Formats: sequence, structure tokens, C-alpha cells
Amino acid sequence: MDAEKLWKIFFVISVTLVRIGQGMYLSIAGPTLLYLTELYSVDVSRVSLMFTLRSLGMMIGAAAYSFIIYKFKNFNPLSAIGPGSLLLGLMTSLTPWYNTFAGFLASNFVSGFMFSYTDAAMQTLYLRIWDEDSVGPFIQSFHFGISFGGLVTPLIATPFLEAANQAGDSDPGCVPSGIETTIISPTVLTELYSNGTTTAAYETEYVNPVAWSYLIVGVFSVIASLPHFYFWVVGLVGRIQMKGGDSQGGLNEEPIKDVWPIIVLLGAFYFLNDALEATYANYIYAVAYCMDIGFTVTQAGRLNFVFWAGYTISRLAAIVYSNYFKPRTIITYGILLIVAAMVVMSIFGQYIPLVIWISTLFFGLSVAIFYPTGVTWASRVTDISGKYMFVFMFSAGLDSMVTLPAAGVIFEISPFYVMYLVTAATIGIGIVFIGMEIAAKRHIDKKLLTSERDQFKDSTKL
Repeated sequence: MDAEKLWKIFFVISVTLVRIGQGMYLSIAGPTLLYLTELYSVDVSRVSLMFTLRSLGMMIGAAAYSFIIYKFKNFNPLSAIGPGSLLLGLMTSLTPWYNTFAGFLASNFVSGFMFSYTDAAMQTLYLRIWDEDSVGPFIQSFHFGISFGGLVTPLIATPFLEAANQAGDSDPGCVPSGIETTIISPTVLTELYSNGTTTAAYETEYVNPVAWSYLIVGVFSVIASLPHFYFWVVGLVGRIQMKGGDSQGGLNEEPIKDVWPIIVLLGAFYFLNDALEATYANYIYAVAYCMDIGFTVTQAGRLNFVFWAGYTISRLAAIVYSNYFKPRTIITYGILLIVAAMVVMSIFGQYIPLVIWISTLFFGLSVAIFYPTGVTWASRVTDISGKYMFVFMFSAGLDSMVTLPAAGVIFEISPFYVMYLVTAATIGIGIVFIGMEIAAKRHIDKKLLTSERDQFKDSTKL
């Protein structure tokens, strides 16, 4: 095995570890959402502002990366991965220890910025190392990492949630908006002492067990960032042959006037994809626990795990089947499956727990394919490895600014109504994909016609 292949293997493994950390970061809020409401003494609709700030950070981070790589031709994407992952890990680790809700929200903005900035840098390198015909499996493996991180997060969080619940330190409640509640502090425990005639209160240092799940998730990202500092220092870009001869990306990008319909529809596709993925992943635990259908803390945690298990299995399988099926075929079947799962969930989910379990599994299996397969689909239509890379994270961030806070408000009305929001998004993404296929066909036909016309002109000159 030659040196270049070894460098590629090391790079892919290191990127996968960063992606696992990113997946843990994105998914930790799901099983601990009710814990966060207690931590900062706010209701679900207010704590959902974290998604707004995180998403705003993602949007600005994606736009900043596209601006930098477009304006600074010598910019090395490797310089973004190590520092970005390190800062993301530090922000996550400190989540239980911010003194104010405002500090917590500010941290989510910084984390979101570093997430998308790092994500764009890694995807740029993948699209430059492998061409459009061979990148599919590697893009699938790139996104497998984030799904695996989401899978292990419920396994990390659930034991701490159970410990806190059994000790009475954190009894997650489903309190309607506007009702004042008294909640034991996650960092300071107020103990009551009574001698029969008087009662005294004193404070002792205390850490809610759930806090340790955030520390574990954050430390993992910090450790995963370290190899990328090494790659940056030794000059990995010079050790791996890049498509087009460098790491910049976008060497063959078409003018926006030629591809704007595709970019707009692609943005809508990723807007709705995030509405599906982020809303379900972050709310299914709370929805199941707060429904009057008998889910305990443990069962809700297992349900969250089932979602991520389906998600991870799908991403892992896609590494193989993406070699044999076109992106259009994969996305089409995924849309059919997810629509079926959510229609059944909407009709029967409030009454039959088994339906929730099965629909959650099939939802995870289907939604997992949209993001990576959409990147492969787009790369076959036009070059997106440069300034157009922002569309993926920008669109997802824009959605999370809208949908996740809206889901928090809907949750306060009735937890299960959040599932109706997800169902509407499944139908919407199907409609958008039809538009994408039409726009792509027109664009490709136009390019072929232009190419034939140019060839004819060249032949007449001879």
C-alpha cells in the first residue's frame, strides 16, 4: 500500500471520529431536553431558543466558510477542522455549568458556528479528493459518523437520566408554558433539616448526574480534534492528490445565473430534510414521555435509541448500496418510506405504542439517506465543492431557526402535535424533490446542447 493511500485512510478515520463527536453534540439535546428546562428553569418553548441560536451560528459559519474559500485562494480547509472541533467540544462540556440562560444560548451560537464551519471544510476536502463518480460511498461514510454519534448518545445519557430520576434530583416534567415551578438546582442541592420544631435550609455542592453526559460528549470532540492539528502542521494537502490539483474546490463551478434553480431547490430540500431529522431527533423523547400513553424515562430513552439505530443502520448500508443505485432512486424510495411511516404515526401513534416504535425505526431508516445522497445527487448535476458548499448547512440552519422553536410552541399545546409538523415536512420534501429532478434534467439538457453547439462551431472552423 502506497503512502498516499495510508494518508487517505488516516484522514478518513480521523474525520469519522470528528463526525461522531458532531453527531453526539447534535443529539444530546434530544434525551436531555427536559433536563435543560429544569437546569435553566424555563419551559420547552423557551429552551428551544437554543436551536435558534445554534442554527444562526450554523448559517453564519457556513456563509463565512464559503466567503473565505472564495476570497482567499490559498486558504487551507485543514486549518478549520482541528480548532473547530476543539472549540465545539469545550462549549458542549461546559453546558451544565453556565450561570445564566443567556450564557447557555451564546454558547449554542458559538457551537453552531464551529459545527458548520468544520463540516464545510471536511466536505470540501472529500469532494476534492474523490471525483463525482467515486465520492458517493465516501460521502455516505462521512455522514455515517454523525449517525453513529447519534446512536451512542442515548446510551450515554439514559443511565444518568435514570440515576437522577431515581434519586429525585431531576424528575422530568411536562409543565405547560407559563406555570411557575420550583426545581432543584443541577449544581447546588438545597437540603432541608428539621428537628421537629424548626426547619433550616443549607446549600451543599452537588452535580446532577445528567451533567456528566455533556462532559463525556464534549471531551470526545476535544480528543477527536487532535489528529487534525497534526494533519495541518505536516501538510496533508501536499501528501494527497486533489482533484484539479489543489484543495480549494469550485474550480469548475458554474455561474449562479446558470444553476440558481438547482441551488434554490437544493436549499429547500435541505431545509425540509432538517425539519424532519432535527425535529424528530430532538423531540421524540419528550413527545413519548409527555404523551398520555405510558412511556417511562427508560422507555423514552430506548425509543430515542431506536431512531438512531435505524438512522445508523441506513447510513452504514448506504456505503455499500450507493455503489449500485443512482442517487435519484435512493432518495425516491426513501421519500416513499418516510411518508408511509409518518402517515401511520399520525393516525395511530396516539393510541398504539407499538406504532410509535415501528414508525420511529422506519423514520430513522429513511431520513438518514437524504443528506449524504443529496450531496451526491447535486455533485452529479453541477460542481458544488466551492462557494456553493454553504447551501447545505445554511439551509439546515435556517430551518432549525424556524422549525425547532415552532415545534417547542406546538409541544406546549400538545406534545403529539409535533408529529403532525413532521408529517407535513415529509410530504413537502417529496414535492421539492420532484422539482429538483425537473430542474436537473433541464440543466443537463442545456449543457449538452451548449456542448454540441460549441463542437459544431469548432468543426466549422476546421
